[in-house]
Amino acid sequence: DGDNILEKEVLPPIHAYGNRTECRNPQELESIRQDRDALHMEGLIVRERILGADNIDVSHPIIYRGAVYADNMEFEQCIKLWLHALHLRQKVCISTKTQCSEEDQCKINKQIYNLIHLDPRTREGFTLLHLAVNSNTPVDDFHTNDVCSFPNALVTKLLLDCGAEVNAVDNEGNSALHIIVQYNRPISDFLTLHSIIISLVEAGAHTDMTNKQNKTPLDKSTTGVSEILLKTQMKMSLKCLAARAVRANDINYQDQIPRTLEEFVGFH
Repeated sequence: DGDNILEKEVLPPIHAYGNRTECRNPQELESIRQDRDALHMEGLIVRERILGADNIDVSHPIIYRGAVYADNMEFEQCIKLWLHALHLRQKVCISTKTQCSEEDQCKINKQIYNLIHLDPRTREGFTLLHLAVNSNTPVDDFHTNDVCSFPNALVTKLLLDCGAEVNAVDNEGNSALHIIVQYNRPISDFLTLHSIIISLVEAGAHTDMTNKQNKTPLDKSTTGVSEILLKTQMKMSLKCLAARAVRANDINYQDQIPRTLEEFVGFH
């Protein structure tokens, strides 16, 4: 409706964008048709207005455009854009060292508890606990790897404290313990490997649990370090020894023992 135009709220001029303001009508847009720099800046301005300065995706095109200027030896303009991108990132930066109150921690734990009991799974059957101990778990932003990467001992402990099932298995019958013993950085990240194995075992992980290939975590261990750590934690109970004997001798136990024990014998 040409008689009832809704005016958009444009951003104030930003130094990094050459103090340009967003085009308000077709004529202004037409005037920069042949100006490649102006068109690129127009795109950055529109993106920042629509997504908002606090959106973490806003800074990526700004950083990229700055890199293009750097490649063309236009370092002053590059620095302007990168400083602007830094400023936007700092505005949404959340300190990982912030101490939350006991009340806030309880609220967080309750939400995590509710999430765990929804039992979300990946297509491979991974639970949240599997993802927390898996070095292949992707992080959605390469900048985030500096503050959050996997396997993660603190996330593992938090999930266990909030009720995660320590012996839950994926589609291949692997528990979280099967996954962590395959971690390929046992020396450079020893503390993480050690902390996670300890947390899992203390939470009741069965060190003799077998997957669909009839492999225990010890069988799946790919390094001597994880093998040693696991052996120091192995305290075989009488019921585990009995279950393994039943499976090893192919004794029929279906409908012969309480159903609550059938699953227990089954994963040995």
